[in-house]
Amino acid sequence: MVITMYTEEDFIMISALQHYVYCPRQCGLIHVDDAWQENLFTTRGNIMHEKVDTDTYETRGNIKTVRGLRIHSFHYGIVGRCDVVEFREEKSGKVVVPIEFKSGEPKNNISDKV
Repeated sequence: MVITMYTEEDFIMISALQHYVYCPRQCGLIHVDDAWQENLFTTRGNIMHEKVDTDTYETRGNIKTVRGLRIHSFHYGIVGRCDVVEFREEKSGKVVVPIEFKSGEPKNNISDKV
């Protein structure tokens, strides 16, 4: 079995994967051509994300909540940022729960689940 390890220069943003699944052309415009244009929907999403993109954490009881957690994998060659991740101490052990914030209606495809 061959294990591939990527370098940081090779990393693909997790958001680029979501954009590609939704629309390959959109992915190219945003991540290759750097052609991004704000609109009502993206502005609404940016305002909502201001609440979670704080790089902070807090602990309440048995739950540690981390906002803006940066993640990467040299094995998969991806990099990104989680909106919120909860680390819970439960009887069965530690449980990690990612929480994604999206504005608007869910898409009719799997792109938001990527």
